[in-house]
Amino acid sequence: MRRARLWAAAVALALVAALVPAVATAAPGDPCESSYTGTMNSTAKLKAYLDCRLDRLESPAPTVTVTVTASPSATTPSSSASPTVTPTPSDTPTPSPSVTVSPTVTPSAAAALLGWQIDATNVGLAGVGLDCDSLPLYTGSLTPAAGTRISGVRIEGSLDLRAGDITVDRSCIRPTTGTGSLVTNYVCGADDCPVISDKTIIIRDSEFDASKVPAAQIAGACAFRGVGTLQRNYMHGMGSGICFYGTGMKHDAIAEQNYVTDMRSSGESHNEAATLRDLMRDQNPDRVAIFRNNRFRIMDGNVTAGLFIQPTWDDIDHVLVEGNLIEGGGFNLYLNRAHGTYSHTSAINNRFNPVNAWGPVAVDPGPEFDVWRDNYIYDPDAADAKGRTVNQ
Repeated sequence: MRRARLWAAAVALALVAALVPAVATAAPGDPCESSYTGTMNSTAKLKAYLDCRLDRLESPAPTVTVTVTASPSATTPSSSASPTVTPTPSDTPTPSPSVTVSPTVTPSAAAALLGWQIDATNVGLAGVGLDCDSLPLYTGSLTPAAGTRISGVRIEGSLDLRAGDITVDRSCIRPTTGTGSLVTNYVCGADDCPVISDKTIIIRDSEFDASKVPAAQIAGACAFRGVGTLQRNYMHGMGSGICFYGTGMKHDAIAEQNYVTDMRSSGESHNEAATLRDLMRDQNPDRVAIFRNNRFRIMDGNVTAGLFIQPTWDDIDHVLVEGNLIEGGGFNLYLNRAHGTYSHTSAINNRFNPVNAWGPVAVDPGPEFDVWRDNYIYDPDAADAKGRTVNQ
């Protein structure tokens, strides 16, 4: 482990140089307050509270109708529940015939799966019986208005969801050019790029495919950058996958049952399958970051980690890493302190598969995980895929 820490320190110095600025109690009236009594001072209470919060996030959204225009003109989705929106000049809709996209709704095959049971056939579009090529082309705005619901389309550009209150479902995000992340919801100001909307975003049962973009363009970009709820998505072909970075002050960071694989490097890129760089509770004392039942696979190139947790510029408070399979190079799981601090960290029941790697886990510099239990080397032939025990 001492050798791993030396490697970790060297990697951390390189990362920080390359980066650019980019025990709580429930709030009054919190419906999850009954999950515990008094101070959240035990792992069992914390997990009960987090499970309650996640159940609230997964509550069904109102049924809406998504329309796709028959011409490349920008449109806004039609919905009896949508708010009135005044388009900006760049998003002004042009009247044109429209058709309703109503794909057959198939339940996701990923329901109840753990990270080591996930592959490209049971998450993303394949998990709901769809594929990118069979979907109609999306011709709406790439910066949709708040209240938009996008479902069952192929999007050949990068989405900017800064308006918040947007759901993307059963869709394919497959750009052919560009150097930015495939989907974002942050807004850049003079000094940083935080998420500022009062409403969060949800992306589920979809595919993020950057394979048509040259590696030299996409190696420094993420599938998703910002904060929101990402569930059962398949992400491949970009430099990094899930980047909870510039998360602002309000929303939970939820990644559940996603499969991130085939990341690409170029030049001096630093690449991770998933990363958390900030999560502060100054304005929302109930915020959490959850990485649960994902498969993070990053085998080649300029790999830092499968899951890299680093308070690069701002603090991280309350993060749960549970039920994931993390495999590939670098460190599978890397907890690293930089300019900020971290606290209330838990890693429970994960599987690690280091391949040409520095090791399964590193914590350096900074304190170890507050809760660390039931973490093992991945063994596909063993019961529950439990190989040897992994310690911090």
